[in-house]
Amino acid sequence: VILLAGEPGIGKSTLMLQMLLQLQQRGQKTLYISGEESLQQIKNRADRLRSPADNLLVLAETEVEAIEYHIEK
Repeated sequence: VILLAGEPGIGKSTLMLQMLLQLQQRGQKTLYISGEESLQQIKNRADRLRSPADNLLVLAETEVEAIEYHIEK
């Protein structure tokens, strides 16, 4: 578990997305979970990074049970 904190707009979500995309390119399974952004916002960020997010697993969720379900899946 990693906690990444900072002021709004500093680039936390972009940094995490970049890390996940790099791990994915190396064959690792990744899951991007956001409780604040929509799926479209995350896709738009990936597009701005010029990174294909076609295979990126993304979840916009705040309910712990739903998050646990998708992690186990």
